[in-house]
Amino acid sequence: MNIEKLEILSLTQNRASIILSHNDYIIIDYYVGKNGLSLYSNFLELKKNIYFIKDIIFNRVYKGSKDQPFILVFSFDYDFEKSEIKILLVDLRNFSYVYKDISQFQDLYFTSIYVWNNKEIIILSTDGDYYLIITVEKDLSIQKIDSTYKKEIYQEFYEFAEVSKHFEVKKCYPEKLQFTFLDTENNQAGIYDFSTNSTKTIKFSYPEDNYLLKPFDVIYKNGFFILTSYHRLYIYKDDKMINVIEKYEKFRFYETMFLENSKNEFAVVCSDPLVMPGSAILKYKIEA
Repeated sequence: MNIEKLEILSLTQNRASIILSHNDYIIIDYYVGKNGLSLYSNFLELKKNIYFIKDIIFNRVYKGSKDQPFILVFSFDYDFEKSEIKILLVDLRNFSYVYKDISQFQDLYFTSIYVWNNKEIIILSTDGDYYLIITVEKDLSIQKIDSTYKKEIYQEFYEFAEVSKHFEVKKCYPEKLQFTFLDTENNQAGIYDFSTNSTKTIKFSYPEDNYLLKPFDVIYKNGFFILTSYHRLYIYKDDKMINVIEKYEKFRFYETMFLENSKNEFAVVCSDPLVMPGSAILKYKIEA
């Protein structure tokens, strides 16, 4: 199977490391001068920059379901004196956002596992606890809950989340109750599917003396796995590696994602580790 490079967009005024696809936008983080989000069309045309008033560290970004044009940004900034924890809800319809400081939850850090149901977002923390975020007009509220909260609605999610605690989860697909995972000790990657209570795994290899080629992330769609390392993308169909994409110029790969409304198109954000600013978005298509 061939991999076709569709687009390259150089970002000389940005340094990005997070990318997602939602509501017909390719969305990346924006750090230079101001920080915020940059929204591009699927053809890599800039549509909008959203600048945040507060300094935000983009630790995790969650997206609503297909009929929920929102994303939630989780920011964790730590120094020796204190930690600053913030959440932002961004509305992709009018490009506004709501900000909430939640630093009262000391050392709170979220995993990738979440469910988004209208105005309620439940996220699993790295401590194994559940947190409920409620979006109401121009405000956000957050509270710690347990798995008895609205159990008749969220029972499957709670069971799904409990399974995730036994894996090194990388990406969560909440509408399908699936997540990808890495097992670097055994050089395995895979996807777990709650509907069948099963995992599909692949074996990978890399030169173990070169950490720049070691996979640290994995995405999945339509039987394709893409493993991301700093200098290489490994592409598998089911359990067979079908292609490798080498690093672009002096850039390092940071995050890869499949485009939401396409079959086998994907994009990767990369940045130059030595030059600030300096990033690029590369877009590809798997010709299956």
